[in-house]
Amino acid sequence: MPVIVLDRRGYAPYHDRCGVSFLPASHYAVRLVTDITKIDQAKGPELELVVGVPGHDGAAYAEAARFLYSFGGRPAAKLITVAEQLLLPAAMLREELGITGPSLSETMLFRDKVLMKRHLRAAGIRVPDFAAFSEAAAHTLFRAHPVLIVKPRLGVGAENIFVLRSAADLAAFTASHQREVAELEAEFEVEEFINGTMYHVDSVVRKGKVIAATAGRYLG
Repeated sequence: MPVIVLDRRGYAPYHDRCGVSFLPASHYAVRLVTDITKIDQAKGPELELVVGVPGHDGAAYAEAARFLYSFGGRPAAKLITVAEQLLLPAAMLREELGITGPSLSETMLFRDKVLMKRHLRAAGIRVPDFAAFSEAAAHTLFRAHPVLIVKPRLGVGAENIFVLRSAADLAAFTASHQREVAELEAEFEVEEFINGTMYHVDSVVRKGKVIAATAGRYLG
């Protein structure tokens, strides 16, 4: 099966501790797009073609994937990624190229923090008190919560996080982000700050059921 893999970490983690590939040559012909600085990790009989691109250039990943799609006259059957930053580009490419897999609307629930929390709240799962960012929404949340967090809706990790403890902090944030109201709402969310220990949970889901999960405490 020809499979396009969009990768940012390097190809070494796609193997177990003994060096056995998770995408064995007996089952897959891997067409790899990887960070050009980590292209030396791209080794193995399952690799059909490898393209190196700048690791933070989403457009370059998309162009490479389009090139690899019909390589050798065989359209790719799957397009996958485990890189959070590439989930949405991968979904858009699947729809563009007619490859089965998670759609853009499905994938947005794993990336857009406002859509994600709305979906979880509708399922009865506790989430922080939140809203798409606006000054009015922040003032409303301040009535119930002394500390607020502003974060990019499509952010990863803890990048570009802003802590608001007062109306002055809110004014400073909006002053430093001179955009239209609709643009700020589309780019950021604001939510209550919840103090506590943070954990990261990963899972493997098959046919709607979690079949494996790992949990670990953040140390950073």
